[in-house]
Amino acid sequence: MKRYYILILITLFVSITIAFAKEEDFPAVVKQMNNLVKSDFVEKFKANPHKKTDKDNCLLCHQTGSPRAKKPVTDFKGSIHQEVGLHCSDCHGGNSAKFSMEAMGGMFNTKPNGFIGKPKRKDISLMCARCHSNAEYMKNYNPKLPVDQLTKYMTSTHGKQMIKGKDVVAVCSDCHGSHSILPKNKPTSMVYAVNVPATCGQCHNDKEKMKKYGTKKETKQANQFTEYINSVHGKVLLKKQDVSAPACNDCHGNHGATPPGVDSVSMSCKQCHPRNAELFTSGTHFLDFSQKGLPQCATCHTKHNIKSPSHAFVKKDTACADCHSKNDLKTLGTKIDKKFNNFDELVKSYTPEVKQQSNLCFKCHQDKSTKSYQNVVNMQNNLTKLLKDIHRLNQSLHNSENRGVEVSGAKSKLDQLKRMQVELRTIHHKADYTLFHTKVNEKKKERQEVEAEAKKADEEYFSRRNWLILASTVITLLIIILIIKIRSIEKEDNA
Repeated sequence: MKRYYILILITLFVSITIAFAKEEDFPAVVKQMNNLVKSDFVEKFKANPHKKTDKDNCLLCHQTGSPRAKKPVTDFKGSIHQEVGLHCSDCHGGNSAKFSMEAMGGMFNTKPNGFIGKPKRKDISLMCARCHSNAEYMKNYNPKLPVDQLTKYMTSTHGKQMIKGKDVVAVCSDCHGSHSILPKNKPTSMVYAVNVPATCGQCHNDKEKMKKYGTKKETKQANQFTEYINSVHGKVLLKKQDVSAPACNDCHGNHGATPPGVDSVSMSCKQCHPRNAELFTSGTHFLDFSQKGLPQCATCHTKHNIKSPSHAFVKKDTACADCHSKNDLKTLGTKIDKKFNNFDELVKSYTPEVKQQSNLCFKCHQDKSTKSYQNVVNMQNNLTKLLKDIHRLNQSLHNSENRGVEVSGAKSKLDQLKRMQVELRTIHHKADYTLFHTKVNEKKKERQEVEAEAKKADEEYFSRRNWLILASTVITLLIIILIIKIRSIEKEDNA
């Protein structure tokens, strides 16, 4: 009988131990980060696990207190955490079943119950990760949500600086908000695609903030948001509200946000521009850039202030000039670089014929006897002619449409030529004349068809106009004859 009681007691003891261990347990990554930032957060919660009841009594005081006290309640309403039924104590600790100071462990924390109040900045990621790094817990709310946010944060520039003791860096609440946290697909969320640049810009466009933890270089460059809003990406995302355009996190990552290195810049860009990347890596510039440690895309297109490439993209005072205007061009290694000390001298050296060309290819390909020079001339002429033809045909079809002529078929074919124009600019990344010429010839038939339809539309308009003039003239003459005849009849009657 005694053995029976002993067995029951042992079972109860083990069950209680397991129950408490489960309640107090933290995800391993939280414990790891807790140790790295030298926090006592885990120890506090292990000693005094938070408790939650059906009623959130914290609201009784915070709904009627000062504006500062009421703000968390106001912000919390409508948040994702309120929507799923979380209480204040889930983040701030304490016992929401109690009232007033009792909920916070009593006056001067005489009855500790895990209340932490406003968490320290270094504890915020730990507090959020208690739930968001727990797969078993999170699948009760949203099984699609990842649970590796803290793991990624530890690899980010923000997380690494936090581990070094610089707690002024961004933490969860800086990007997601404190109490008014909303899902990323809500337009008012701080992490909604259109709002992401402004959210990141709170720090990265503020030189005073960046001084607190950034290097002199990072502080000087704290104008990313200003540059981004004037870029082709910024205009599409912020002005057109097209959320398919990349925001900061699309290139730098979310919780693992880190500036892309030289080798990884193109990996970010190729996610949206795979064709450009494919052509570049199989072209002549790829090896040169790799040997010199130059970022593949950013060298020409820059980083945040990316402009829409146009026919004039390679003119003087543009991306190409950034390298070709340096005093010492020996690092670029080409004969033409060593011949001229700077970009201005290179420009002055043009022959009149070459100067008429605006393409930067001629800065190196100046020898008219070479095949490469002729290839560049042909590429330039083909693209220039295509641009002029598209502009002329577009204007012609626009005029015909305004005159009432049906030109929808021709406009559809013209759109294909416009896409060809974009494709040819993309092919420039490979610097392959054969491929370029092949693509031009493939669309020659479509160009001729559009030309014919545009000409036909003009002829139809003039034909209609001529027939209208003729018909109007005949009708006018008939009216005049009819009037004369009527007057003649009236005179005979009067006589």
